[in-house]
Amino acid sequence: MLRVLFNEPKRTMKDGQRQVTEQLNRFIGGLSDGTFRAAKSEQKLAQYAIWSRGFQVGLDELEQSVYCSVRYAESIKSSFVEDMEEGEHDEYRRFVYFYKNGLIRVFSLLDKLGYFLDDWLQLQTEQVKPHFSFFTVLRRMYERHAVPQLQQQLYELKAAHKQSLTNLRKQRNMEIHYVNAEMLDDWKLNAYRPGDKFAVENVRFEAQELSDAYAMVEGCLLAVFRYLNETAEEKQQRK
Repeated sequence: MLRVLFNEPKRTMKDGQRQVTEQLNRFIGGLSDGTFRAAKSEQKLAQYAIWSRGFQVGLDELEQSVYCSVRYAESIKSSFVEDMEEGEHDEYRRFVYFYKNGLIRVFSLLDKLGYFLDDWLQLQTEQVKPHFSFFTVLRRMYERHAVPQLQQQLYELKAAHKQSLTNLRKQRNMEIHYVNAEMLDDWKLNAYRPGDKFAVENVRFEAQELSDAYAMVEGCLLAVFRYLNETAEEKQQRK
């Protein structure tokens, strides 16, 4: 959809996103054809179908935000905002918009996947932490020895992308929690003096970190739904 901003043809889905989409479609089909019916109520099956379609849409939206942030980052050359000409400044603002959009979506999708896993596996993670994240669920899976094969895959994905996620989480917390204008002003004043120029962050590095986080989200979705589908298929074959 957003390739039009760069006068490009519509996106051709890459292997990772295509595989996630295939596994989600396979899972959604299993919810309706009886594959998962024995263990879940009709209401739950409908809820999981809605969540699964939400994962498809969410991953697509995240991919587009990541792509745009990478492309706009390529246009930024100046070291200070004040040194930018109008065109470059517009490109910079577009980068900031899609970067922020992307980093919020990364954790939103991961946390939704965490809630899905908590519900599907009946982990009752809310007993440990009322408002839990994907990472809390991952610890809960480890502590309860729940589906260790899947838990190990998810842990390895987390470890492989740890630094990018840590940096993005700090950025996300700044974006979400500094909602009070006075707090934000106080924070800026601590780092800014009259006459200072506003330095441009390393936008290419930040865009790369966002791309790295996207790879983790994509990998986690693929691992979860491929595991559920393959496990269900094995049970069907044993009948």
